[in-house]
Amino acid sequence: MKTQEEKALAAVIEYDRLMGAIYECRKAISNPANECDRVVGGDDPWQSHIPDGKQTHLAEVFAGYDDNDGFMPMHCHYDHSEAMEIIGECEGCRKTFDAIQERKRLKTSLGTIKRTIRSIARNSTKGGAA
Repeated sequence: MKTQEEKALAAVIEYDRLMGAIYECRKAISNPANECDRVVGGDDPWQSHIPDGKQTHLAEVFAGYDDNDGFMPMHCHYDHSEAMEIIGECEGCRKTFDAIQERKRLKTSLGTIKRTIRSIARNSTKGGAA
């Protein structure tokens, strides 16, 4: 069985690993508009644009849609399979979408490890005060 110190060290190491992974996802997400295959123009972001008033695949996915079937219109979001259908073959948007989903998963794990660290801290102060 692990000692309290070993549990604390393992939790802190996992916390650091998760924070590094979240940072890497954040870098991958940083500028999705320049990687969408709908973007026309050069490498300069000030010169590139999307013609015909369209938006990137990701902007379209995250904007969602309005469902008018019920009594009142309701704003809905696409599920994963519908999002993949909208993104289609656009590698830039797919890579960014995958990084966003990975960051969500990592943040959930980060919340779990933070609760673990807090639990270890509470248990150590209870044991030390007794």
